[in-house]
Amino acid sequence: MIKKLLMPALLVALVALLGCDNRSVTTTSGSGTTTEIGSIELSLNNTLHFYSQSAIGDIVDTLSVVVLDVQHSSIAGVQVSCNVSPVGYVTPIDEGVTDDSGTAYFRYTINPNSTTLSGDYTVGFTATAGNKYRALSMSLYEQGNLTLEFRSPEAGDCVYRMEDGQTIPVEVLASRVIDNDGSEETVGVEGVRINLRATGVTTTLPGSISYQGVTDEDGIARVYYYNGSAQPSDTVQVRLTARIGDWDDSTPEAQTNILINVLNDYGNMLTLTQPQSVNLRADYLCSDSTRFVWQLKDSQGEILTGKRFDYTVNIGELDTYLGVTDDNGQLVFTWRSCSNEGDLLELNMVGPHRTYTYTYPVGAPRTIGLSVLSPVNGSMLEIDSECDEDNAIPVRVLMKYNDDNSPIPNRTVNFAATYGQIGGNAVTDASGVATVSWQDCNESDRDSSLVITANYMGNATTPLLTTNASYTLTLPLGVPNRITLSAVRDTLPQYEGSTVIDNTSIVATVFNSQNQTLGNGIVLGFKTNGIGTISNLAYTNANGQATANFVMNEQTGVSAIRAFYEKPGTSPAETLWSQPTSVSVLSGLPANVTLETGTPRIQIRGFGANSVAQVEARVVDASGATITENALTYFKILNGAPDGVYLSLPGQSEQIFEGDSIGTYSANGIASVTVNAGTRPGTINIQARAIGSGYDVSSSSPLVTVVAGPPAYGTMDYDGVGEAIGGGMWRVTWSVHLWDRYSNDVRDSSAVYFSLFPEDVCSMDGFGQTGIGVDGGEGYHGIAYDYMQYGCNTIGDTLVACIAQSAGEVATITWDDSWPPVPIDTSWAAGQVYVAYPEDNNPWPMDPPATTFQVPFQPGDRDDNLQIFGQYSNIVWPMLPCGGHHTTEMELRVVLVDGYNCRVANQMIQVQIDQPHTLDPEDGIVITDDNGSATLVATLYSNILESTGQECTTDNCYNFIPLIVNYNAYRLPDASPVSNLGSVTLSRPCQN
Repeated sequence: MIKKLLMPALLVALVALLGCDNRSVTTTSGSGTTTEIGSIELSLNNTLHFYSQSAIGDIVDTLSVVVLDVQHSSIAGVQVSCNVSPVGYVTPIDEGVTDDSGTAYFRYTINPNSTTLSGDYTVGFTATAGNKYRALSMSLYEQGNLTLEFRSPEAGDCVYRMEDGQTIPVEVLASRVIDNDGSEETVGVEGVRINLRATGVTTTLPGSISYQGVTDEDGIARVYYYNGSAQPSDTVQVRLTARIGDWDDSTPEAQTNILINVLNDYGNMLTLTQPQSVNLRADYLCSDSTRFVWQLKDSQGEILTGKRFDYTVNIGELDTYLGVTDDNGQLVFTWRSCSNEGDLLELNMVGPHRTYTYTYPVGAPRTIGLSVLSPVNGSMLEIDSECDEDNAIPVRVLMKYNDDNSPIPNRTVNFAATYGQIGGNAVTDASGVATVSWQDCNESDRDSSLVITANYMGNATTPLLTTNASYTLTLPLGVPNRITLSAVRDTLPQYEGSTVIDNTSIVATVFNSQNQTLGNGIVLGFKTNGIGTISNLAYTNANGQATANFVMNEQTGVSAIRAFYEKPGTSPAETLWSQPTSVSVLSGLPANVTLETGTPRIQIRGFGANSVAQVEARVVDASGATITENALTYFKILNGAPDGVYLSLPGQSEQIFEGDSIGTYSANGIASVTVNAGTRPGTINIQARAIGSGYDVSSSSPLVTVVAGPPAYGTMDYDGVGEAIGGGMWRVTWSVHLWDRYSNDVRDSSAVYFSLFPEDVCSMDGFGQTGIGVDGGEGYHGIAYDYMQYGCNTIGDTLVACIAQSAGEVATITWDDSWPPVPIDTSWAAGQVYVAYPEDNNPWPMDPPATTFQVPFQPGDRDDNLQIFGQYSNIVWPMLPCGGHHTTEMELRVVLVDGYNCRVANQMIQVQIDQPHTLDPEDGIVITDDNGSATLVATLYSNILESTGQECTTDNCYNFIPLIVNYNAYRLPDASPVSNLGSVTLSRPCQN
C-alpha cells in the first residue's frame, strides 16, 4: 500500500521541479506533436504447454507486447518491461523497445538445471509501459495420466496384402483431460514417445510396424505398418498394440490395441483406358485392329511400373503376347481377327499375383466388293493383228468396302481371260484400283465371247472375292496409229457479204503401225480454229479415207484443221490426233490500220531499266478482218514526243527519231516496231501507214507513255517547326525530293524509307510515298514525307543523320535478307538511292559525320517555369525539455518545366531561405534530373524562436511567438526564372 501511494507523490514533485507536463510523449520529426499511451495488448504463441521431467527445457514461447495510443494507434520506441510468475524466465528481445509496428518481444523459457516442476501450473505474465500495464496467463500441465487411441486404421478394418516396399500409415493419438475454466477438455499431448508392436492372432507371420513414434503438436504419432510377401495365402487377423513404456514393463503408463484383417489380395487394379467403348469385329481382309491400353495401380491408387503380364486369347491374334507396365503403369497391345464371322473373345492377362479375365463379343466382318471398271462390260474389243504393245487395252478393277464405298489399297488382285493375253496380277492403289493390260493378236478369235475374270485370294487357298465381265471380239485390219490430213484446195477467195463463195473437201487417211491404210467404218472427228466450218465426223471407206466438207464463214485468214480418232472402250478416253492442215480464206483490200501494245508504260532508260515497248499495227479490210496478204507498213513518231524517244525494228539497232519513218512488211496483216524511252516523261503519239496498189491507209494513237526513271539522287530537309501531339510528345515533318538521272521528278507513289541515327533519340514512322502528303492527302510530285517523333527530354539532343532510301514504286517492292534492307522492284529499274541530312554526311558506310544537328523544337515563347515545394507547412516543437532545443529536417523539392510543360533536365538551381538554417548540400545548389526535379534538405532550429520573444510565462514555462520562414529558388547563372515563394510556420507552445 505504501508503494502505491509513494509513486504518484514522487511524480507530482518532479513536475513541480521541472515546470513541464508529466505525460510520456514521443516526438516525430517536424510535426511538433505528442503521443499518450492509451493501452497495452499481450499475446503468446501458445497459452497451453505440456512438460515431462526429462524435457523441461523444451518449453519455449514468445510473448508479444503491443503499445497503443489513446487513438488505438501503435507507438514505436517505447521501453517495455515484463515479469513472469511462478516458474520460468522472460528475456527481452531487441532490448524490449517497441518497433515500427509498436510491438516489443520477450522470450519465455524454463531452465531445467535450476527449476524442478511437479504438477500443473498457471503461469502469469505482466507487461508495463509508462503508467500502463497488462496481464496474461499460460496453462502448464505435467505430461501424465495419458490415454492412447488408434486413429487409423480403425478396429476391424481390412487391409490388402502388400508388395515389397509398400506400407500402410498408422496414426496413434496421445491425449489427456484438463480443466479449462471449470469444464473438462481433451487435448493432444506433444512429444510423447510411443512403442508399437504387431502380433498375429491366426498366424505367426503378422507383418511388422514401426518400432517407435513421437507425437506431434496435435498429439499424434504417425508410423507405418508393413505385411509384405511373408504373409500366408489365407486372410489373417493381426493385433496392433501401442504403449507408453517398455515391453517388459508389467505396468505401462498407457496401452491400447486393435484387431485388423489382412486380406489375401494385393489390391491391384487393372483398368482399361483405351478404347473407351470396346466394339470388336472380325475383318474379312485381316486389316482392321483394335488397340488396347490398360493401366495398373495398387490399392492406394499409385501407378505400378515394371510389372510383367502374359496374354492369351481364344480367337484372333495379338501383336505381342508379353507386356511390362511402362512409366505410366500402362500395358499396350493390338488385337485383330481374320475370321469370317463373329464370336466371343476371351482375353486372359496373367500378372505377378493374379489373372485378369475379360470377355468381349466380336461382330461379323464388313463386306467387300470387287468390280470391273474398264473396259465397260459388253463393249466390243478389237483384236490387234499387229500385236503392237502400245495398243494393249487397260483392264481396271475396283476393290472397296460395301458399307461406305471406301477404297481398299495395297491388295493383290489376280486376273484371267478366256482369250488373248492379260497381266497376271496387280496391287490396288490408294483409290482401290488395280490395273493390268489385255491384248489379243489372234485373228481366229474374231466374234468370240471374251470373259475377263478378277479375284482376290488373300491368304486363302480359294478365292475370297470374284468378278468377271464379258465382251465380243471384233477383227479390224488393225488399230489406228497415224492420221494424215490434206485439203483439196488450200486457198479460198474473199468472203463477200452473206454469200458463201466457195468450199473445199478435207481428206483424212488412217494408217496402222505398219503404215498400212485401214478399211471401212472407222469414225473420225474434225475441228477448225474458228475460221470456216467443217463436218463434225466422217467414216472411212475401203481405202481408209474419210472426207469432210470445209465451208467459209465470216472469218478470213488461215484456218488450222485437225482430224481425230477416239479409241472405244477406254476409260479415261484415249484420242489420236492428226497433224493440222491449213486453208487460207482471203481477205479484201486494206481499209484501216489499228495500233496495239502490251506495254502502255515504259520507264526512262537507266540502271538496267526495261525501257522498250513493242507496238503492233494490224491492217484490216473493210469488214474488219485482218488481211491475209503482206502489206508495206510505215511507222513514225509524231511531233510533241518526249526528248530522246526513238523507234527501231525488232532485233535491229537502227534508231528513228521524231518526224522520220521506218518501214516493214506485215505478216498475216500484222507489222510491229519497238519504241524506246528517252530522257523526259510524256506521251508518245505513233502513226502507222499501210501503202500498196489501190490503197493508202493510216492511223495514229498515243499508245505509250514514258514515265520517270528510278531515283538517282535527291535532297532532304525538315520544316523546323515542332508540333505538340500530347503526352509530352512532339513531332516534326521531314521531306525528301527525289529525281531520276535526268532530273525528272520520280514517279509518284515511289516508296521511301526513313531512318535516324542514333535510333534511341527520336523515332520515325519509317515510310512515305512520293506525291502523297504526310497525312495521306495529295502532296507534291517527287516528294515524300514522314514524321519524326520525340519527347520533351530529347529536345536539343544531337543527331548524326536522318536517312531516306528508295528504289521504286511501293506496289512492286519486295525485300531480301541483306542489311541494310534493300528493296527489289520487279517491274521497274532498281535505281537504289540514299539521301542524308546533313548533306555532307555519308551514311553507307557510316563515316564520322562532318556536321551534326539537333532535335528541332517549336519556336516562340518557351519561358521556363520553376516551382518549389516544402515538406511541412507547420512545425510545432514541444517544450520538453524546457531548457533544451530541437531540430527538424525538412525536404524541399524544385521542379523546372518549359513553356510546353516539358521537364527541363541538367539545370543548376539555387535555393535560399530567409532565416538561420543549414542545407544539404551546403551551398543550396542542386541539378535537375531527367524529370526536371531536384531535392535538398533544410535543417531548422527551435532556438531561432527566441528572436520572436516570449508570449507569456506560466509556471516558468515559456510560450514563444510563432515565426514564418520563407524560401524560394532561381536558376543559375542568370537568376531566371525565379520560383514561387514558399513558407513554413514555426511554433513552440507550453503543454497544459
